[in-house]
Amino acid sequence: MAVRTIIVAAFDAGRCRCELDYNDATLAITKARVVNLSAKTCVIRVRHSVLLTASDLSVGPNTTQQRNLSGIAFTTNADGMTLGPFEVLCSWQ
Repeated sequence: MAVRTIIVAAFDAGRCRCELDYNDATLAITKARVVNLSAKTCVIRVRHSVLLTASDLSVGPNTTQQRNLSGIAFTTNADGMTLGPFEVLCSWQ
């Protein structure tokens, strides 16, 4: 078992990005992190495409924020790992 980090959304040449830490044995997502290395505030939106609910997180310039998670895991399909009904989007505020 190892903890791996994957970037699931990014823009501005990767200076604004959302990273997820996950257990490579169980695919359980343990932590979400938003890294903003730009001079502007960015917004990360996590949306559940089935329940149509969303959660936004604004991250100021040159800031990193993270949250511990539980109960969310990657699933696998023929293309690899997927977040299932979750979408992760990022943009400028």
